[in-house]
Amino acid sequence: MPIYCPDRPNDSEFITRLRGLNPDLLIAIGYTNILKKPILELPRRCAVNFHASLLPAYRGKHPVFWCLRNGERWSGLTVHIMDEGIDSGDILYQVKVRTRRTDTVASLYERILSRSLALIPRLVEEVERGVIRPEPQEQSGASYHSSIREEDLRIDWGAPAESIRRWIAATPGECFATSRGERIFFMDAEVTTIPAGKIPGEIVKIGRELGVVAARDGGLRFRRVRFQNGEVGTFGETCHRLGLREGKQI
Repeated sequence: MPIYCPDRPNDSEFITRLRGLNPDLLIAIGYTNILKKPILELPRRCAVNFHASLLPAYRGKHPVFWCLRNGERWSGLTVHIMDEGIDSGDILYQVKVRTRRTDTVASLYERILSRSLALIPRLVEEVERGVIRPEPQEQSGASYHSSIREEDLRIDWGAPAESIRRWIAATPGECFATSRGERIFFMDAEVTTIPAGKIPGEIVKIGRELGVVAARDGGLRFRRVRFQNGEVGTFGETCHRLGLREGKQI
């Protein structure tokens, strides 16, 4: 079976090579390039995409990240006909997967994929028999997200404590705050109660290992953090290392 890895899949040279294969069906899974009309018209039957969201919600890149970021109760996968839009074609199948409070992007992707593998032979069989029944996407509830920016991972201490906990849980070691010129990446977080009157971002408590920081409506207890060089330590050790004290901002 030939394998091609084109940098620019829409170039005429690659399209000519694909045309020589005389394909019946084109399947895209986790492919981030936008395929244009000349490629989409190549297969005799259809061009199909496997997209990890319940379309029309979360069209575009990184749908599982944004689903967890926004605290959705359900995620899943949609198999849809590819058109010239972005994840906007008619729907063939959908699989719903319940999100969990402790989900990371990786753990939710794993459950979605394990629930969706059986759709590939089903798709091939039903395309061969000519019995697929595409349904137009509803436009109400449509949303689109693009690439994850650095600012999307910077912690906003003015956000609700549960939202910050969820962001850190979804991408352990990726969400960060900057203090004393040093980026601190948080590996874990738990919501906790704190005394009234604390300012978001204020260090409420520093223990031997644990520490507590104020958010908009409560506190967050941290245990492990890492630095940009990859070094991992406890939150308490990090505060001592940077000269941070209770009552100061992080």
